[in-house]
Amino acid sequence: VPNPLYRMDEPQQLILESVVRVSRLDGPSARDVFGMIDGALEAERNGLIGRAYVDTKGPYPQGERWLKVTAEELKKKNFPTTQRDEKGTFSIGARFDAPALYAGWYTSNVNGPFTLPGFRFAPGAVALHIHSYSAQTLHSESQSWCGPLLARGAAATVGAVFEPYLQFMHHPNLLFKGLAQGMTLGEAAYYSLPSLSWQNVLVGDPLYRPFQRSFTEQWIRRDEISRRLSPYLVLREMDRLKSADHTEDAMALGRSEQKERPSLPVGLALAEMLTEQGDAIGAARVLGFAHYLKKVDVNDWGLLAETVPFLIAGGNAKEGLDVYRNLLATKLVPKVLRELWLKEGIKVAHAAEEMRQAIDWENERTRSVGEIKK
Repeated sequence: VPNPLYRMDEPQQLILESVVRVSRLDGPSARDVFGMIDGALEAERNGLIGRAYVDTKGPYPQGERWLKVTAEELKKKNFPTTQRDEKGTFSIGARFDAPALYAGWYTSNVNGPFTLPGFRFAPGAVALHIHSYSAQTLHSESQSWCGPLLARGAAATVGAVFEPYLQFMHHPNLLFKGLAQGMTLGEAAYYSLPSLSWQNVLVGDPLYRPFQRSFTEQWIRRDEISRRLSPYLVLREMDRLKSADHTEDAMALGRSEQKERPSLPVGLALAEMLTEQGDAIGAARVLGFAHYLKKVDVNDWGLLAETVPFLIAGGNAKEGLDVYRNLLATKLVPKVLRELWLKEGIKVAHAAEEMRQAIDWENERTRSVGEIKK
């Protein structure tokens, strides 16, 4: 049946009373459900903090338009956003640090960075993957998408239990628009869903309001935020300054932050800005600490790898080589990811003129590829 709340910004009371908005508190385990609730509460206290990842390329133009609009709207809010427009999904080696918002499509089961051992979403994360059977089960950590996303710390998701047809899915652009405007999860989910009594399901606390705190409030209280997440508030402020044509102020903020509390996310953002200004040496210099990082969180593996091109461009190929040495010394790395690192590491070894290292890694890669094929 048609949903009378669909795209209704200010529904009349009579319409509100005609629909009972429902959600599920469910997941692969009871621990996941409690974690979902705790994450939502933390995000309401501190505001949603992290980055957004939007995978736009899929089989149907309509879905691509939804996801591109989603990315554009998040960027307008100065939310640090990675928009991927290539075929496939995010690769296992892609940057995926502090994921607070995720929207993508179109594969049957969870894959890519979500399969890394110990991968976790940021507290209160809202994540969805458009697929006809994304909620076919909520009780698996590896099958479909809804269950695996919840098992990895997402506080909310939507999906379909069977074939709903694309136009009758939750529209992600409207879901995130509603949340960004301050709606509760339940309000935004029904605002974005064109039909009821069909194949769709909402999982999460329906009263959760991820954007309850304004960014101004978050920025004022940033000293109360954990060291793990505070750099992402700095990224958002830098983006806000850049969008207001205050690029120098954004760079000054980045430099000040790196001097007092150096971090990979801010360092990489500053390096990108310096590169845009033609200062490759300066970009490499602000990331000079990266090759000392021998142990990083699993969510930061892709982030650390992204520093290497800047180090090479700035004449510090040997430091870039050290980054790959440190990554390849990491334990419990999936074979596919290790093979990817070996492939990139060999290129860096050649750039650093470390032929012995290049040969060693080439030999290991040859063995690794053979094992994967078997």
